[in-house]
Amino acid sequence: MVTKSFKRICPRCKSKEIYLDQSNPLQPAYGLPQEYICKKCDYRGYLVPEIESSKLTKLEKMQSRKLIKNIKSEKVDYRYGSFEVKILWKIFGPLFILGGILTLFKSFFGGLILILFGALLTFLSFRSTSK
Repeated sequence: MVTKSFKRICPRCKSKEIYLDQSNPLQPAYGLPQEYICKKCDYRGYLVPEIESSKLTKLEKMQSRKLIKNIKSEKVDYRYGSFEVKILWKIFGPLFILGGILTLFKSFFGGLILILFGALLTFLSFRSTSK
């Protein structure tokens, strides 16, 4: 059985210099998606394509001939938590926490789930995702 090796590339500049953002050590523990950062163009995103190593050499040859530079691609921000969403999270996060505290007296586990969900929303709304 032959195993194929894959390499991550930046969707914006096609660079191989992609690294995993380690600024929040609790991010994988909470099951949140990992953010990747490109060293060359400062792209930040959660979706990074992977290419087989054999096809990567073809991509580098095309880049050296500047064939890829002529192709216009739409730049899409794949990060979750845009401005409007974060505003909603900042409103609903504390409301879920308050609702969870009030629900604790009737149903302990239901209230606890609401408090944890509200804390997660509040955490994500104040987390900095800018450059």
